[in-house]
Amino acid sequence: MSGDIVGTNVAHYRIVGLLGQGGMGAVYEAFDEKLERRVALKVLREDFVIDEARRKRFVREARSAAAITHQNIATVHEIGEEGGRVFIAMELVEGRSLRRLLMDGALSMSHVVRIAKGVARGMAKAHDKGIVHRDLKPDNVMVSDELQVKVLDFGVAKSFLAAEALDTSAPGSGDSAQISGSGPLASEVTLEGQLVGTPAYMSPEQAMDRKVDARSDIFSFGVMLYEMSTGVRPFRSGPGVAVLVAAACDAPESPSAKNPMVPIELERVILRCLAKKPDDRYPSAREVISDLDRLEAFQSSLASLPTLDSHTTIVSATTEPVRRRGLAASKVARGLALAAVIGAALTMGAWRLSRESSPQAVPASASAANAALTAPPSSRPTAITDLPPPKTSSPEALAAYHNALQAFRDGNFEAFDLGMRDAVRLDPSFAAGELRMAFVKFHSVRGAVTDARTHLQRAARLRSVLSERDQALLDVLEPVINREPPDSDELERRLRAAVERWPLDAELLYLLANEERRYDIEQSLRTYDRVIAADPAFMTAWRQKAQTLAMRGDTAGARALLDECLRRVPGATGCRNERIWLNQDEGRCDEIEPDARQMIAADPDSYRGYEALARAAVALHRAPEAVDELLRQTWRRAPAEVRAREELVTSARIAALDGQFDRARELGLKYDLAVASDPSAAVHASAARFLVDVATESGDVQGAARVAESFLKRQVAWSGAPDAETPRMLRVERVAGVIDDAKLRQERASFMTAWERQSSRVRFARGVEWLLTFAAQVETKRDAEEAFGERPAYGHIPVGLRTPMNDEALGRANLYAGRIDAAVAPLSRAALMCTSLDDPFTRVGTHLLLGQALEAKGDVRGACAAYAFVRERWGAAKPRSVTADKAKERMKRAGCAP
Repeated sequence: MSGDIVGTNVAHYRIVGLLGQGGMGAVYEAFDEKLERRVALKVLREDFVIDEARRKRFVREARSAAAITHQNIATVHEIGEEGGRVFIAMELVEGRSLRRLLMDGALSMSHVVRIAKGVARGMAKAHDKGIVHRDLKPDNVMVSDELQVKVLDFGVAKSFLAAEALDTSAPGSGDSAQISGSGPLASEVTLEGQLVGTPAYMSPEQAMDRKVDARSDIFSFGVMLYEMSTGVRPFRSGPGVAVLVAAACDAPESPSAKNPMVPIELERVILRCLAKKPDDRYPSAREVISDLDRLEAFQSSLASLPTLDSHTTIVSATTEPVRRRGLAASKVARGLALAAVIGAALTMGAWRLSRESSPQAVPASASAANAALTAPPSSRPTAITDLPPPKTSSPEALAAYHNALQAFRDGNFEAFDLGMRDAVRLDPSFAAGELRMAFVKFHSVRGAVTDARTHLQRAARLRSVLSERDQALLDVLEPVINREPPDSDELERRLRAAVERWPLDAELLYLLANEERRYDIEQSLRTYDRVIAADPAFMTAWRQKAQTLAMRGDTAGARALLDECLRRVPGATGCRNERIWLNQDEGRCDEIEPDARQMIAADPDSYRGYEALARAAVALHRAPEAVDELLRQTWRRAPAEVRAREELVTSARIAALDGQFDRARELGLKYDLAVASDPSAAVHASAARFLVDVATESGDVQGAARVAESFLKRQVAWSGAPDAETPRMLRVERVAGVIDDAKLRQERASFMTAWERQSSRVRFARGVEWLLTFAAQVETKRDAEEAFGERPAYGHIPVGLRTPMNDEALGRANLYAGRIDAAVAPLSRAALMCTSLDDPFTRVGTHLLLGQALEAKGDVRGACAAYAFVRERWGAAKPRSVTADKAKERMKRAGCAP
């Protein structure tokens, strides 16, 4: 198969270009004209599928296996036939094969573990479905620049190899083997008398024609893991049969003998995978993953060890030419025609074996790597701007980096973000810049964990040029950015160790204080005091302490601290922005404008000041033209990735607030489409919740249930699942009759179990869990009684976490329970908050509940005012508003003035 079909169509796939050729056929880049996406299209050689029975079996088996979907397995979109051709449309995977990566030598230990976990997760998913790959090897593993792993041909390898084994004349091509003949090494999976797989990675039982199961893949995985760690394969190279004999009979040399940098824990994993007897290996890939997870507990020490790559700098000049010659020789493909006997004759076709051997670098002493563990603590107060200058080849990048750090210290997070963007743009290999960008993305309100992960992984690849202290910061951030779910407890453990090493490092203390407030507000405040003592000019810490005081309920103390912050550094936009949020939460909408305008005066290119003005304008019922202009000014200044999503969702919310529900739904669907590729459950939850709210408010209960059901079924595929919106979606399903009360309780219990496993979310404010899982679902008096029956098991609800949604839920539960006085306070707070632009449905809906509570309390005038707010907003809604209809009816019954 050649590139002669480029420019033509195979079914609805337009062939764009040739990606590669192998013994089975050719792989093309193609464009799916139906779904408008790029794919990899594997078109099989015609002589592979000329036999009708063989073709039907191939298609049947491949389609069955293609049902596997997982983030670490390249997705098979379609198996089809067109004009006599059999094709497989697959996900087009970006990156390089693991084979290609290994051509540069052994990998660092941190990269070994990360890549291995990706492969193991893919194995586990396929094995759960009863699919064994049978041909795991570095050629079938793709690795992106961010170390995201995809296993190729999982689920179709069996069928591919079956077709390949049936062919006795195909010329060898690629890294796969074409095998034919008969004998005791035959594989029972295809046809009797056919060997399937690549000898260098075959398990002994696969080579000896014994029954294979998932543990055979684990052996192949062990061979790859050995090769990744040492740069060589575990069994001696040579003709294919010799490799099979070695795999079946010889004990591999310990990986640490090949590479002293291999930790003993990793060596144990490798050797267990390579056990000759299947019963002595891991029983499942999930147990492999568990041990690899435990390995990551040692990430800080493992990652600080020198890699084989770093050792090449100390190889003597006399050995360097030999090393280069070895690398060149290792890339020569060797075609070998062999005849050998293992029990019976096995005729083997043309092997194409790449890199039969890899050079070994001379390792350096590990003593330098352990220096950080034994170094004495540093007792000098260190501001973030006093840290040692990082390494970069660009003076401009270094200047941008230092300016960004100064902005962070001054409390200007937006300038910090933009400055670090400039730094990594000016020097794409700027490790310290990538490390701080990971921090920016993770802590930004609009940051995405996936973006933070990308930057952290880039920093990890460049960690050898980071200072000892920044390597510690890299290791601190890893558990919450690179893990799913985030492990904040491990982050705190590492952070405390770093603070013990650098006890007056303001940035490390700042991060520790942020973590402590998950579960101990008072301890957190004491640590913020340590930060400010170490660096009194660290205004971001002032802002965070003020925020923490507000969470404790001390808003007066928070305001005093923010006022002092702005007195010291008038350009501390973080402190100004925090005061804006404080005013918003307390319903002081008119006090937002002065701070917002001061933000614009301090930085005319900042979008946040205009955004705050727009929020205030909506809350104060300014003219629509004024709101539109403020938003135009916002989007002109916002970064492209912020505008791409926020402009859509903000426009949708304004349409909803104005009662234009058809328009709101249209924009909501566009937003949902815009975030379709985002892996974060929280992002999809935001889109789903908006669409649910639009449908519910329009009276389309079944439509709302369909959105909720779709979200609940898909959320397991996203990172960060389960999302906090899950209970709300369950409530929508219950109201629509999709699930009954018993099913609701069952699903709610499952959600709570999964939620509580994410310790970072659960240790602080248990009372918020009650709001989320019980109060927010109340629709009847019985629901309310059940909710308050569970209340004693949960702690208090911090004042600082009384958001509009939380207060609405608390007020709703009290109202339906008949606790009228207890309902009025939270509903009044929620109704006063300046949040119309952030959550129009809660904002308007709360007024209906408040009116009901005030009416029950005998305050008819107050109730009428609350109902009038609903009627004013949604009285002329298109389509009609359920909430407005209820408000009109209540106004009529209460005798409110028209």
